[in-house]
Amino acid sequence: MLTRILMGVFIAAPALGDEVVMADITGDGAAEHIQLVETNTGWQHLIIDSDPGGLAILPAISQSNSMAGQSTVAITPSGSVVFERAHLGIGRHKWILTITIAHRDDTFKIAGITYVYYDSLDTTSGRRCDLNLLTGNGTFERAEGATTTFTHDGPAPDAHNWDVAHEFWNGDLIPKDCFG
Repeated sequence: MLTRILMGVFIAAPALGDEVVMADITGDGAAEHIQLVETNTGWQHLIIDSDPGGLAILPAISQSNSMAGQSTVAITPSGSVVFERAHLGIGRHKWILTITIAHRDDTFKIAGITYVYYDSLDTTSGRRCDLNLLTGNGTFERAEGATTTFTHDGPAPDAHNWDVAHEFWNGDLIPKDCFG
């Protein structure tokens, strides 16, 4: 299950820290600048700078300390921005959060969220939740093989100033069972 999640194909190199990924994700022939920016408050912001699309800032998308895991940004072959935060190191509880951002209707949208969790000491506790916010369809897979579907009503959220802490971790986009 975990290897299926980690084997994505990317056309631009992942950005770590203050590195910049450049790619034409709006289809206008000009490269956008995508960057994870460390702040002095202990958080990382994801910034997509696009002309003429404007500036999309996802504030406090993840904690910037290494104990909270590693963050990367990459571009898929279809031109979506993929933010990934993985906590696979210290401790028994491992997880990967993937947020996909797509350019639709002349703006950046949160197109998808995938959350994978497993307990390294309890192999029956794993789960994977995947929600396509463009269609509203999601799947919830448990380690033992059971899969259920769920839906999310409403449009894909606008990525401009999307509050990941409120909308994802404390919100209702993904069923609470996904978190263990």
